[in-house]
Amino acid sequence: MAPHWTPSDILTNIDNRSCSITCVGYAPSQGRRCHNPIAAANRQDAAKLLDQMSKLKTSSSRIDGLLEQLAPRVLCKRYHQNQFSSVVFQWQDDLEDLREEEAARRAEDARCAREAAQRAEEERRAQDAAREAAGNIRREREAAQRAEEERRAQNAAREAAENTRREREAAQRAEEERRAQDAAREAAENTRRDREAAQQTENTRREEQATSEARMTRSGVETSPQATPPAPMTQTEQLTSDLASMVARVEALEQECRELRRLTLTQHFVRSQAPSQETGEDTSSELDQGSTDEYVTTPTPPLSSDDGSEGEEFEDRADRITEGDCSICLESLGSESDLTSCRAQCGQHFHLDCIDIWLTTDEHTQTCPYCRANWID
Repeated sequence: MAPHWTPSDILTNIDNRSCSITCVGYAPSQGRRCHNPIAAANRQDAAKLLDQMSKLKTSSSRIDGLLEQLAPRVLCKRYHQNQFSSVVFQWQDDLEDLREEEAARRAEDARCAREAAQRAEEERRAQDAAREAAGNIRREREAAQRAEEERRAQNAAREAAENTRREREAAQRAEEERRAQDAAREAAENTRRDREAAQQTENTRREEQATSEARMTRSGVETSPQATPPAPMTQTEQLTSDLASMVARVEALEQECRELRRLTLTQHFVRSQAPSQETGEDTSSELDQGSTDEYVTTPTPPLSSDDGSEGEEFEDRADRITEGDCSICLESLGSESDLTSCRAQCGQHFHLDCIDIWLTTDEHTQTCPYCRANWID
């Protein structure tokens, strides 16, 4: 068994580095330790007792008995056997000091172990917190990514719905234009036929009148326009009069159709400015397509003049154009109290929040999103 401690290093006056153990008593006459040799048998017993004590722990109760057995064997029998008790007490004090040092060392070791355990626990908690923070960041990123994907999907759905709506409106406008063109062509054809019929009737009337005058000339009857009373209208003349009235009504209807066509194209031009400005398409081709000499659109009235009358009239008209969607967010315009309009050129209405966001964006440089004119508050 390995020794737990070395008694010769702890016990006072014990030197076990060699087998020559001398007396550990104190010589008062000399003022020093007694160096008288002890018997060989006592030296052997002392060495055995020291070896037994080294294999015991310092806290063992058997050490006190071994000290009492060791003391008489390391004192000379001639002079210092009477110092037995004082030597044992001295050794017990030495052991007590050793026990206190070991207790302090154990307490220090325990404190160091606790500090190491505390540091390990803190490191473990820091690692757990770091892992948890990394997990939270990862979850936040995943949530942000999912939200971004949902937002993109919603934007794609809104864009698809808006494209569908625009295609439907374009198809509806194309259908209305086709019907208007068909109606115009039909009205023009009817007018042409009525005119041809009227011309043919007039020619027939003139031929009959010429034939009648020739007959009267041959019979020798002279007619005077002043003396001759107006002759009653023949069936042909009555038909001609009715046809003329019908032609007048057709021309009036045709004029109303032209006015309706002009208003329709003007409204279409105003509503189609936002998409044409964004995509860069030329809307003049759409206005020119299907138009004829009989259907001419009028230009947009100016905003201002010398007396300001035309500008005020257009501004009043623009303030009333609150139907449709906002050109920025593509939502319904809604209540007039939440709207504002372009007072520089087009008079188009927008949401107040939308135009504030638009004007605070650097790339737009304070311009109208509809006509690109400088914005006037």
